[in-house]
Amino acid sequence: MLDHTSFIGREKEFSDIQQLLGQTDCRLLTLVGPGGIGKTRLALQLDSLLRNGFARGSCVAYLQPLRSSEFFVSAVADALGIALTGQEPPLVQLAHYLDDKELLIILDNFEHLLDAAEQLATLLAKTPNVKYLVTSREALNLQEEWLYPLFGLAFPTDDATKQNDDAVRLFNERAQRVYPNFNPTKEEQSVIQICRLVEGMPLALELAAAWRKTLNCQEIADEIQGGLAFLTTRLRNVNKRHYSIQTVFDQTWQRLNEREQTVFKRLSVFRGGFLRDAAATVTGASLPVLSALVDKSLLRLDETGRYQIHELLRQYAGAKLSQQADEAQQTQVDHAAFYFQFLHERSGDVRGGRQREALLEIRADLDNIRAAWLWAVAQGDATAFQKGSEPLGLYYQFLGGYQEGTTLFSQATEALLAQPPSQSVDLALLGTRMYEGWYHLRFGRLEGTEACMAHIQAIYHRLNISPLPGYLTDYRAPLSFVALIRGDYPTAIQLAEQIRDVGEAEKQNTNRQFAYHLLSAAYVGLGQYETAQKFAQQAYAQSLMTNDRWFRAYILNNMGQIAVALGDTRMGKMHFQSSYEIRHDFADPEGIALALINLGNLAFKEQAMAEAQAAFERSCAIYQDINDKGGLAAAQWGLGMVACEQGALAQAQSYFGQALRLAVKIDYRPVLFGIMVNIAELLWKMGQRERPLTLLAFAIHHPKTDHETRQKAQTLLTSAFQAAVSPEMLAAATANGQAISLTELTADLLSQLLLPPPITPTPPPPTPTLPEPAPPQPNQALVEPLTPRELEVLSLMYDGLTNGEIADELGVAIGTIKFYTGQIYGKLGVRNRVKAVARARRLKLIPTQ
Repeated sequence: MLDHTSFIGREKEFSDIQQLLGQTDCRLLTLVGPGGIGKTRLALQLDSLLRNGFARGSCVAYLQPLRSSEFFVSAVADALGIALTGQEPPLVQLAHYLDDKELLIILDNFEHLLDAAEQLATLLAKTPNVKYLVTSREALNLQEEWLYPLFGLAFPTDDATKQNDDAVRLFNERAQRVYPNFNPTKEEQSVIQICRLVEGMPLALELAAAWRKTLNCQEIADEIQGGLAFLTTRLRNVNKRHYSIQTVFDQTWQRLNEREQTVFKRLSVFRGGFLRDAAATVTGASLPVLSALVDKSLLRLDETGRYQIHELLRQYAGAKLSQQADEAQQTQVDHAAFYFQFLHERSGDVRGGRQREALLEIRADLDNIRAAWLWAVAQGDATAFQKGSEPLGLYYQFLGGYQEGTTLFSQATEALLAQPPSQSVDLALLGTRMYEGWYHLRFGRLEGTEACMAHIQAIYHRLNISPLPGYLTDYRAPLSFVALIRGDYPTAIQLAEQIRDVGEAEKQNTNRQFAYHLLSAAYVGLGQYETAQKFAQQAYAQSLMTNDRWFRAYILNNMGQIAVALGDTRMGKMHFQSSYEIRHDFADPEGIALALINLGNLAFKEQAMAEAQAAFERSCAIYQDINDKGGLAAAQWGLGMVACEQGALAQAQSYFGQALRLAVKIDYRPVLFGIMVNIAELLWKMGQRERPLTLLAFAIHHPKTDHETRQKAQTLLTSAFQAAVSPEMLAAATANGQAISLTELTADLLSQLLLPPPITPTPPPPTPTLPEPAPPQPNQALVEPLTPRELEVLSLMYDGLTNGEIADELGVAIGTIKFYTGQIYGKLGVRNRVKAVARARRLKLIPTQ
């Protein structure tokens, strides 16, 4: 069977199979995978590659045309070119012929003759020097069998340019054959989308590429999403079995028994894989049925114990399920019920104790949870949202998924508001509106937060109840944060005291820890550090009671700020680093970025400019990724301070301009006034006199300026600026600063001074940052030290291994290695392997010779 198109990829598979067949005890190796995955084509390539390694070469027996196992032996004999004409049974004759031969026999499409497996076992026993390479959609289930599951070609899993991935190469070459004007670069993103949609399945890629002569790649991608019927060919000389993906899958479907068909079509409701208990609950799948579906290449069991289904197979199964409307409806109901109960069972864990483990469990099933959530949205299911809002809301809060959280929770709120009013709807709205409000806060939409909390307050009043037990249930907590952002410290204190009183009266420990933290933060703003320290210690003690490590990181940041303000920078750094380590353990980007801001400010205070710049740049990049406006303003402010201190005044002006625009937009008063004081310092260095004095006077006299900023402004004015100007200029500037409004002042600054194009932070220079208190080690020279696993990956990169080879070495998926390399590049401040290795050598993370 000849194929006149070029063969692309599968280098790793070639290597693996060659090694396996080279082992003495591997005599029956089955390439198992769904139809269209490329088993036959790979086997034929292996035939040409391996035949010279056997004394009698190799042969290929094509079993697909056979309709009975009675013809199995004759098919093998035909492939060998021998006639079985003796008196003995054909199987015995064949075994006698092969008993002293050393060769490779390839048996293609064995799934058609599975009842011939016993005959193959007999041959194995009687032909010790023969090796058998089988292709099949289903495992043969013989004791002697070695399985090699075959998956799709490598395809891009992120948005980076990946023209060299095998799936992309295959599509591009086939598209070029049918449409010579095809421009892969111009249509790159659509090609990548196609490769993802078909998960690298070679037959699907070939069929899709054939459409390029009439459709562009985006249209092809859209059609694939519309259904499997699109993936067909009109070529006359293609094997009829491969005319369409639908035909290929139909052949497999017909080999399933009724129970297997029922389970398989119901499994289509899952997204992103599933665990055995989920399949049993939602579809009634028993372990034998799941095992049978794995054997038939309709499911695969990954290294984490999750069952995965190829996306095209899932679409096929979904189409089968949709033909039975009642069954489809009930399966969706069961799926949603399972995952809302799954969330509900983790509510207590997310609040404290098993926080990290519960978050990882939610992350593993997030695709299923999203699907269940959207189903509940369509049904307006208030009971489901009562179960699921807290754990899912905290998941997005803890891990920086604010945008997706906003989308899902706002959809839930809209669905609930469309339902007839009831107590159940009100209780569900308490959860959805609370997390909407918190996400608004992250984006700097303070009015949105206030509107959500007003709605919650009205519901509590209507139901005549106090805030419910749980995590972030008191509507006054977000409002107190809003007051802190606006510099309204008395209001923040008043609200926090109310939360504390209710929490203490009703023994709501989680709400109490928020109250103590808010009180501490407000007293920091007022400069009453001893009082702030007392409340921070109470918050910390409460977090130990609740076992809430995630929130403890916020408390540690606050304790660090207090320690620095009281002159204990060593203790301050320890608190900041502890906060960083907790959030790094959670993989929480916002918490990492916040700790880096504090470490950057401390480094700046200690005149460690390279360390400060590295911390601010890393923080800036994280805040941009998660779209946290307040954090981004603080990071850009820090970069401006470093630039100004180093004499890069134009760069400082640009950073301060970006930061000021954000702070004004979200009314972030502590950051806004702090930037203003630094702008005064910048303008003074640029030769201006009156405007800096006006800015300092404004900051000193404004009632919402925090203590630290007011002190800095007074110090600048009295120790640096006052002696350089006349008393008249100082008096006039002071009067102007007291008379002008905040709106007028910021508009003047933005329109006249800070309009150069924004600059993009460059990667930090290769200088040591973030030293640890212990004797310095190579890895501690980084702001964000490499984890042990990242160091292991870096070492293998140094050894010259590819991502695929590293994945094999460590026994993980290649996508996991891509994640680690991205982390390594970010932490080392580089953009490719060569620079990563060079930087690692300088830091002595790897050998220098």
